[in-house]
Formats: sequence, structure tokens, C-alpha cells
Amino acid sequence: MSRPETLLLLSGEICAGKSSVAKVLIQEFNFRPIETGKFLKSKATKLGLSTDRKSLQKLGNQLDVDTGGEWLIDLMEFFKEPSEATKTYLLDSVRKDFQIQIFRNLTALNVAHIHVTAPEKAKKSRYELRRETLEHDSQISYEDAINEETELGVKRLQNLADLVLDTNNISPAQSAEQVVQFLTSRNE
Repeated sequence: MSRPETLLLLSGEICAGKSSVAKVLIQEFNFRPIETGKFLKSKATKLGLSTDRKSLQKLGNQLDVDTGGEWLIDLMEFFKEPSEATKTYLLDSVRKDFQIQIFRNLTALNVAHIHVTAPEKAKKSRYELRRETLEHDSQISYEDAINEETELGVKRLQNLADLVLDTNNISPAQSAEQVVQFLTSRNE
């Protein structure tokens, strides 16, 4: 009997390190990405909407309302690879508690939720560096970004996490290694 597919849900505030950890998990540990940001940007473009952070957050919120969060399951199905080789998927940005519960209710999946965190000073510094290179962040200050309605609730998701990972004093590679060790020990 083959092992069940694993779905890793990553949550965390803006610039906590989710994307950096996800990148290593994908490149070094062969996690199959399910990219909410990429999907939302594509959908916004098709709808003629802006692709700045605030607009993408609004679009994600609207999809949650319209589908009860089920759009994330559909998104996973879209990104799934038919090959038996892929058994571990990574949903790169869970933003609400009911999104986590939707996936935990899928009995065919082994679901793990990791919440990524970092001190406020580190997140703000990372955001300011990112604003210089990422178009969707360039128009919004850190203060405005963290005070968006959905973002205000993200910090509470650490209370639902199987593991809380502080990325402040460790590299993305070390963080990813901790995630893999956690999943391995959990699946034994």
C-alpha cells in the first residue's frame, strides 16, 4: 500500500519567511507547489484587476466568500501531478483558520500545518527590501500591509499549527530541514 499524499500548509505574517522556506522545500526536497499568489495574480489579470497586494488580498477574500474556501481545494487539484512520484504538496499561503480546517477534513490527505514567524523588526526590514523589487508590494507601506483585515488574523493561526517555526536566526535551508524532520518524525 502506498503512503497517503501529504499536504503541507504554510501560514505566517508578511515577510515572516514563508516564501524563502517554500522555495527550499520545492527545490531541495521536491515538494510540489500549490501557489495561491500565482493563481490570484493570473485570475486578477484575466478579470482586468490590479495585481498589487491589496487587490490580491481582496480577490482572495472574495473567493473565500463565493466558495466558502473551496477554491483552495480546486486549486490543489489544478496543481496536482498525476505521477505517483509526487506525494508531498505545499500550499504556500494559508490565511484563515477555516482554510486549515477545510484541508484537515479531507481524510485522503495527511495534512500538516506549519506557521512561520519572525520578530516584528525583522519582518519590517524584509518588507522594505522586498518593496524595492516586487511590484505588488511597491505601493503599500508595511504598516498598511500588516493592518489589512485578513493579515490581522494571520498571527492567530500559530495557535492551530502543528509546528511554529521562527525564521529569525536560521537560514531558509535550516528552516526547511526542520520542516522535513518534523514531517518525517510525524509520519513514522
